Amino acid sequence: MGYFKEPARNLIRWLHSSNETTNFTYDLEEANKQYLASLLAVVLSISYDQAISYIREIEEDEELKNHVARATAQSEWSFRADPEVRLGRRMGWYVIARVLKPKVIVETGVDKGLGACVLTAALKRNKEESFDGRYYGTDIDSRAGYLLSGQYARFGSILFGDSIDSLKNWRDR
Repeated sequence: MGYFKEPARNLIRWLHSSNETTNFTYDLEEANKQYLASLLAVVLSISYDQAISYIREIEEDEELKNHVARATAQSEWSFRADPEVRLGRRMGWYVIARVLKPKVIVETGVDKGLGACVLTAALKRNKEESFDGRYYGTDIDSRAGYLLSGQYARFGSILFGDSIDSLKNWRDR
C-alpha cells in the first residue's frame, strides 16, 4: 500500500482542483522535459540541444497559450476544462512535427483540440521555414475540436464521423 499512498494523494488533490473529465492535461517537471528531450534526440537522431530548444519554443509560445485560454473560456464546455494551459506530452508531439516537417499529420480522437493546436502551431513554424504541412483530426463527436480555430484552423481541419470511414474517404480525395 505504501506505493499507492502518494499517487492516491495526488489523485484526491487533482479531483478537488481540476475541472477536466476527459483527456487530462498536466505540466511536465523540468526533469521530465530533460528526459523527453533525451528520448526524442535518440529517436529522431538530433542533438539534445535541438530537442530541448523545440520544447522551449512551444513552452514559450504565448500566442498559442493565449489562444487556448481564450477559446476555452468562451466555449460552452469551459466547465469541463481548466483555465491553465498545460501541454504535457503534447510538447513531444510538437518536437516530432518540428523535426520531421511532415506534409500531413493525422490525429484520431481530437477531444477539445489542444493537440490539434499544438500540432498546427508546429506546422505554422515549419511554414515560416518554407515547409508546408496540413493537419487532419478525426473525431466521432461533432462538438470536438473547438480549440482549433483562428490562425490554427488555417493549418488544419477536423473530419467528423467514424475515424476509419473518415480516413478512407479522405484518402480517396
